[in-house]
Amino acid sequence: MRINISTGRIMSLTIMGMIILSSCKAPKTFMDVPEKFKAEAEKMSIGGLGNGTGKKGIDFGNYNTSRISRGWNMTTSREDRNTNISSEERVLRAFKIDRKSITNNQKDKFKFTINDGKNTAEVFALERKVSEETRITTNNCWLSELSDPKNFQYSFSAVILLQSISQPATWNLSLYSSFENKAGKNRFDMTDTNGMNEGGILTSEKDTIIIKSINSKNLVSDKGEARNLPFKMPTGYELSVDDNVIAVIDFWGKVIWMNSKLGEHKKIAIAAASSAILLRRIHNKIALV
Repeated sequence: MRINISTGRIMSLTIMGMIILSSCKAPKTFMDVPEKFKAEAEKMSIGGLGNGTGKKGIDFGNYNTSRISRGWNMTTSREDRNTNISSEERVLRAFKIDRKSITNNQKDKFKFTINDGKNTAEVFALERKVSEETRITTNNCWLSELSDPKNFQYSFSAVILLQSISQPATWNLSLYSSFENKAGKNRFDMTDTNGMNEGGILTSEKDTIIIKSINSKNLVSDKGEARNLPFKMPTGYELSVDDNVIAVIDFWGKVIWMNSKLGEHKKIAIAAASSAILLRRIHNKIALV
């Protein structure tokens, strides 16, 4: 039997699985969005996310995407040579236990259009991820392989071409994410977020919007009841200008909040960027599984 999973994360994945399964039976949950922001924003439920990794589009509010045109989701791997064999390595080999360092390169690209009934935007997106892991192979008939992630670097970029007779514009979306498995880290501690970095930016010639990931344990049910998690988990993204939040992408509730006072051209640019973020395949989106 072959299990490609980190032993130190078995308990973490078990706990996570229990939460996801229990959420299917519990009332629908959403991010706990501040009331002040909600009072000035439009709440738009996202439809079609079940097809997010396929070709069908998504919709929310007045926004609808076309079918998603995707390239190949490609992964290549290589073994990193270990020139210095330690005493530990020799002992492991004596017991027919082989340990290798593997580097994986993964990339994906896709494109689509989005419209609000008046304006249309074309989106061209590209994902890249480089990850390193330690892979251990044994002659155990029950458990033949284990893998332990060491670090990864992830980047996502998209060009958004806003087609409008009155105000055509080009927007650029960039997101990054990286992780380093630090020595001495407690692998069973889900509250430890050290080593994880994530953020991004959405820009045009005139505007700059900062994108920050939201890690929270505070959720709320559709009836307004608190549904708090035992530890922080990725729940979405916030988009802000000069420290003022103008939009929120809620993975858990499958909702996009957008400030209703924004101009229509900025709104469709944010809608296009939000759709691109939701339609990624390489990046892990726990709440969309």
